[in-house]
Amino acid sequence: MSNPENEHLSPKEKAGIYSILSVILKTGVSLPVALQSQYKVSKNDREKRVFRRLVLGADKGRDISESLSAIPGFSKMEIRLIKAAERTGNVPGILKDLAEYNESLDMFLLRLKRAVFIPAATFTAACFIAAFPALIKYGFARFFFEASIYLAAAVFAFGGAFILLRWITKNSGRSRKAAAALYTIPGWGGIARKLDLYRFARIMSLSISSGLGISECLRLSSGGARSCILKEDIIKAGYLIEKRGMTLREAFAASEALGDLAKKMLFGGDISGTTDLMTAKLADYLYEELNSDIKVLVKIVSIASTVLVALFLIARILMLASDIFSIKSI
Repeated sequence: MSNPENEHLSPKEKAGIYSILSVILKTGVSLPVALQSQYKVSKNDREKRVFRRLVLGADKGRDISESLSAIPGFSKMEIRLIKAAERTGNVPGILKDLAEYNESLDMFLLRLKRAVFIPAATFTAACFIAAFPALIKYGFARFFFEASIYLAAAVFAFGGAFILLRWITKNSGRSRKAAAALYTIPGWGGIARKLDLYRFARIMSLSISSGLGISECLRLSSGGARSCILKEDIIKAGYLIEKRGMTLREAFAASEALGDLAKKMLFGGDISGTTDLMTAKLADYLYEELNSDIKVLVKIVSIASTVLVALFLIARILMLASDIFSIKSI
């Protein structure tokens, strides 16, 4: 059995916890009392675990960041942002922003899962439909045997494609070739690129709002980038700013991964001194773009899976028809 103490929280669960903490801090009530009340009313086991740790930490006079750092599931980036906000007194605002950030990631994950679920469900139904003639002619044993063969072939094909995509995605953080390959995959490549930029822009905005210096902001935002191409550009920019005294626009001038729009908004914020505002606007824009792109991807996958299923069933019907005609000719 898995130990709940070692189970990581989902983005949705973290969003709920951050939202509750933000409300508690805004109301100005006693933190230990409010946390104890929330612990008692929580129904989710992992959520109860978090609030139990927070209650114990508050009783010992620990900050929220210190208590959360000991709980699996909260990233170093999130802990650093909260810790910085504790120094500047903007903890409720940062917690609210982190809640929205995790909610957006959860929404993207749900929609991407839907894009995978639709063809899987469609092909599963098609496998049983294709095996239906065997039920009529030979009985249940042959029906389940044929359906199992079709399902195994579908699982092998889609599973292989999924494993390959996961491998490319995982290695895109370490290999430039894998990162470049990920960006060129039709449909998925554009989403992966925008998701990387969205994480970068949102974390930059949160980091600046929490009161961190620009170099530290870039270090944190580099952790949100999955592609090593973008990550290397961010790390390089941070080095140029910290060690060579360059401005943000000078440091990112040669970056190809950032893209023209992101450069314009980032450079505009650097010139006007509103980098936090411009990165927030960039993140909002990318959020809307990702929503649209994922909806299109779901539609394309649905249509493609329907066409493939139709072709599969037509091929199966032609096979049955040829068997029938060959028997009649005998």
